[in-house]
Parts: sequence; C-alpha cells; structure tokens
Amino acid sequence: MRKQTLKFLPIVGSILFITGCIHTQPFIPKALNEDAKGITTVRSTPYGCKVLGEVEGKDAIPETSPNVKIVSRHKDVMREGALNDLRNNAVTITGKKNRITLRIIDEKPICRYSGLPNQDCPVDSRVSDAYIITAQIFECGEK
Repeated sequence: MRKQTLKFLPIVGSILFITGCIHTQPFIPKALNEDAKGITTVRSTPYGCKVLGEVEGKDAIPETSPNVKIVSRHKDVMREGALNDLRNNAVTITGKKNRITLRIIDEKPICRYSGLPNQDCPVDSRVSDAYIITAQIFECGEK
C-alpha cells in the first residue's frame, strides 16, 4: 500500500504544482452603467434625430501578468462588452437628459495571437483578444 502511495505522489505533486502556477479566469465583459441602459443601437439612420458625432466602444483582454490565462474569450462576449462601453461613452458625451440612439458604423474583432498588433481576426474565428465598435450618436429628443 505504501509503495502505491509513493508511486502516485510525484504525479499528484506535479499536477498541484502546475495548477498552482497557472491561474485561469473567465473573461468578464465591461459593465453597462445605469445611465446607459436606455440607449438603443440601430443599423440604419433614425428618422427625425440630430447627429451629434461619433463614439467608439472597446473591450479587450487586460494586459495582466503572464501567469494569468484568460479563458472563455468568445467573440460574442467581447462584443457585449464593447457595446456596453459604447453606450457608457455615449452617455458621457451627451449627458443623461437626452434620448440617445446609436447607429453602428463599423465593428470588428481584433486578434493579437498572430504576432502583429491589432490585426483583424479571421472571419471564421470564434475568439478574439479585443472588439471595437464605432457608431454615430443621434439625439432623438428628451427622456
């Protein structure tokens, strides 16, 4: 019995050592501020609204220490965080009193795993390191 325990001790020890050195955590998208919850996004120009300018939203894997590995970096989760950042930035620019609509102009996932900084991800890629959305801001009256 003692020999069997000693036989598995190096295996168990190495597994514990490896898992202790590498810490994984899920990617958490940027949060949506309370003031930005009423902002809508559209694909076409809204009727009867005034253009105020453009805004950009971005979410990315933070530059952390190399022993922290982000898992679950699905493109849809990155997009959700970028949309939240887009709405938060729009409220910062326009204020809380206006009814705001955002018309999405461009959006793209960014991949850094290719070795080149800020390279567009392949079309069939499900993961990304960052996601950027650009939109026009429209004021559509008061709330």
